[in-house]
Amino acid sequence: MAVPGKRELRLAIKEHGGVIADIAKYFTVSRQTVYRWLDDKDLRSEIPKSRARLSDVSTDVIYQRLFNEDEDKAFEAAKFVKLHMNDDGHVLMLPPRLWALLLRMGISGDQLVAELEELLPELVEAS
Repeated sequence: MAVPGKRELRLAIKEHGGVIADIAKYFTVSRQTVYRWLDDKDLRSEIPKSRARLSDVSTDVIYQRLFNEDEDKAFEAAKFVKLHMNDDGHVLMLPPRLWALLLRMGISGDQLVAELEELLPELVEAS
C-alpha cells in the first residue's frame, strides 16, 4: 500500500470519525502504521477534532431516536459514544478510582479507547 497523501489521510480521518481502527481497515494497514502516518504528516491533532464531531453526531442520533422512536443500530453506537467518551470524543468518562486502577495496571486511556474502537462493531451487532 502506498502511503496516502495528507489530503487523502485527512479525508479518511473525517470519514471514519477519527476511529483509528476504521482508518486502518480502510487502508488495510495496522493501527500503528496509521499513527506513524499521522505523525509523519502532522495530522495527529485531527483525531480529537474528528472524535468530537463523532460525539456531536451521536448526540443528534440520540435525539432523533428519542423523538422518532427509531430502532436502528446507529442508536446503540451513538449511545456507546456518549456514555463512554467525553465531549472531545477522546478520553473515556470513568470514575477516578477506575482510572487509578487502570494506570496502576499500565493501561493508558488511549490504549483503552483503541481497544474499545475495535470492539464497537461487535457491541453494536450484539445489541
